[in-house]
Amino acid sequence: MSALSKEALIASLEGSEIAKTVNIAASALAVYEWMITLDQEIEYFWTGRWSLERILFFCNRYISPFLVMFGLIEFVIPNPSDELYVNECLHPLSTCPNHT
Repeated sequence: MSALSKEALIASLEGSEIAKTVNIAASALAVYEWMITLDQEIEYFWTGRWSLERILFFCNRYISPFLVMFGLIEFVIPNPSDELYVNECLHPLSTCPNHT
């Protein structure tokens, strides 16, 4: 493995760690916001008739976080091996810094 590809691998892994930290922080903030507004949600949302607006609110409030959890689960998986990174860089549409 050349020095350039080692540097690119290190940069990729550092970027992955930053993305993981930001994703976890954003998820924690979303959970906090959900917890502090739950009483208002019960008072105003769950006591009325169902309408299109309520359905959209429900989807945004409860389905989206479950989809975001899949992104968090992705970050639990260990970083890819050198082989996987090299194979990705060999792809014709690769965005690797040392792609030729």
